Amino acid sequence: DPAGGEYSGPGVSNGMFDPEDAGLGTHDITYTYANGNDCESFALETIYVDPCTGIFENSGTDVLNIYPNPSSGSFNIEFRHPGNLSIKVVDVLGVTVFEEHGISENGDLKKTINIKNTENGIYFVIVQTKEETFVKKLKILSR
Repeated sequence: DPAGGEYSGPGVSNGMFDPEDAGLGTHDITYTYANGNDCESFALETIYVDPCTGIFENSGTDVLNIYPNPSSGSFNIEFRHPGNLSIKVVDVLGVTVFEEHGISENGDLKKTINIKNTENGIYFVIVQTKEETFVKKLKILSR
């Protein structure tokens, strides 16, 4: 964008975008620019605020493993952590597409989950124990 223009839209203040001010979801941000001849032009950019902000993907741990990833909708979970747990799969809007509670394992959990009726896209697999939450990103490519 040419210098000297101005950003506007939800969550924009002093030329900076603040996802917390904008809120979750998709927002259209406009960059407006006027040249010396009073000719105005603008560019529109869509920014998506992810509901999982604050939930980080535990990529550095081998406690939770998901495969195949990308998946066609059927995938395996390996979780190396005994105890009571729950599994949830949410889309990028935070909508739950799979949920199972009260899973009790004495050793490693190996489970196949099928969410074949979901849209292509990014999902988050969340495994929660009493003490911790583990999150992995899952890509669904079914078509």
